[in-house]
Amino acid sequence: MALPLISIAIAIPLVLQRVPPNLWYGFRTRKTLLNRDIWYRANYLGGSALLFSGIAALVANVLVSIVLDPAIALPVEIGVVVVFSIAAFAIWSAQVRKL
Repeated sequence: MALPLISIAIAIPLVLQRVPPNLWYGFRTRKTLLNRDIWYRANYLGGSALLFSGIAALVANVLVSIVLDPAIALPVEIGVVVVFSIAAFAIWSAQVRKL
């Protein structure tokens, strides 16, 4: 259950646009580092995708733990994070290209 909670914790500051341009945390490209508006928009989109995948993984983990064997909760959690992250990245990258 730690993976979704970590994802959510990492995503919240990005969604709230509390992370200024830097070289350590956030979506760092030449374009985002040179333009604050693009930085905040790209990190909002990426943070939203990460937040959504973290919440989905958390819900899946809880449901699997209740309905099925708790021993399979971790593989299901990882699978949900991977699937939602890939989908979110595809949506996010299409939006960032528009910036």
